Order: sequence, then C-alpha cells, then structure tokens
Amino acid sequence: MARLGILDSTGYAAFVDAEANFIEVYSDISNLSASGIAYAVTPKTTAYQLLAADMAGHKVFTNTGASGSVTITLPAGVANYKVGFYVDAAQTLKIAAAATEKIRVLASLGSAAGYIQSSTEGDYIELLWNGTEWSCILMHGDNWTDGTSTFNYLNTANVWVKSQKATIQTLTDGASIAWNMALGNDAKVTIAGARTLVNPSNPVAGQSGYLYIVQDGTGSRTIGTWGNQYFHKDGTEPVLSTAASAIDVLTYHCYSSTVINITHLGVYS
Repeated sequence: MARLGILDSTGYAAFVDAEANFIEVYSDISNLSASGIAYAVTPKTTAYQLLAADMAGHKVFTNTGASGSVTITLPAGVANYKVGFYVDAAQTLKIAAAATEKIRVLASLGSAAGYIQSSTEGDYIELLWNGTEWSCILMHGDNWTDGTSTFNYLNTANVWVKSQKATIQTLTDGASIAWNMALGNDAKVTIAGARTLVNPSNPVAGQSGYLYIVQDGTGSRTIGTWGNQYFHKDGTEPVLSTAASAIDVLTYHCYSSTVINITHLGVYS
C-alpha cells in the first residue's frame, strides 16, 4: 500500500502507511520534518467493540488483512473522543455508533445515521464526539455511505462562499505546441514564431476554460496551423494581434474528446 496523503480545510495533513503501521499528522505542511507526529494504527480483521481505552490519545483502526466485512462499533460518546478509520483492504469497513447515538458526515447531505461504511481502499475518515453526535472532522475518498447518502463534496450541489482559483498552465513554445488538458482548465503560451497548435491530449467532454496566446517582444507571430480537433466559430481560424506583447484571449469548450469548440474573444495589449 502506497502512502496516502490527506489535507483538510484547516491545513492539517495526514499521511497513512498501513504496511509500516503508522499515521503521521502534520500541522504545518511547509515544514513536515519538524512538525511530524506519529500515531499507531491498529488492524482489525473481525468485528470489534471500541473501548474507552481505545480513545486514549489518537488511534486509527484499519481492516488490513480482512477477508470479509468488518464492523467496528464506537464506544458511548464522551467529550473529545476522537478516532480515525482507514480502508486498507477491498472489504467493507463499517463504523457503527453505539445505542441511539449517531454519526454525521456532512451537514448538507442527509441526516445523522447509525453507521457509515466504505469498501474502497484508501478511504479515510476521522470522527470526533462533539457532545451530541459523532462528527466527521477529516475525510478522504468519495465512497463513505450510510446506505442512503454517499458523502461526496463534489457530487452534490455546492455554494462556494470563498473565491475558487485555477492555476494557469504554461505551455512550452516551439514549432509545435502541445497542450495536456488534464493539467488544468486554463493555459497560456508566449509564441516567438509561426506555430502549430497540435491537438491537445486528454480533453474530456464538458471541460472548458481559456487559452491565452501572448506575442513575444517582437510581435507578428502566428498560429499558422490548428489541430483538426479545434473547431472555430463560422469555420474561420482566429487572426491574432501583431503587436508586441499583446495577449489574444480564446475560450473553449470540449463537446467531446475530439471536438473542441474554440472562440477568439479579442486582444488585450
């Protein structure tokens, strides 16, 4: 099992390595060697009832080596009880709450449930007793479910309350310009001669973004040839600005993996 990296919204990072039997948690990911703390991992291959003693410190339980489903039952909640679970075998790891207690993964998805589970290797979840119920404070993977809802932040409608930013990929200039669309939605390239923009690699239907074509300090550079997967408005290839350092802005949308509609918005200089 390769080491798995997890980063939560508070800036904490966790690295899980079940074979080496440890988890490292870092509060400052810019200085990992100085801030690392190691926690023991306990594998369970059969059903297990967590005890109060299991809540001492920070414990993580896995299903490493399990040949079937494993149910781990949480103890009755006590303030600040915290525990993590990591799916290390392709078997169901079920986390059950005690008695009438509940587990809440996402406030925006479904109600609190009596259990959650996943059978996807690499999934990780960390629960904290908040005085009322077990609350998810860290989650990796899109496959945790309570049998009704699958808890996936990106598989449901979301309202973003902060700005979301995309990295603009810098393409390498050359006689033929390559563009790997898997590396980002937006791209830019500064051209220093007559160029060919070859068909991109890894386009996916529904992907869209911007392409910025920048003239070098001399100007009058061109994209003389476009790959045959680029389709232009009215069938006319764009005419780029000739001014030095001018920026032509184009928008694109992938209708399919082989049909990329691209439109010249204009020049900024």
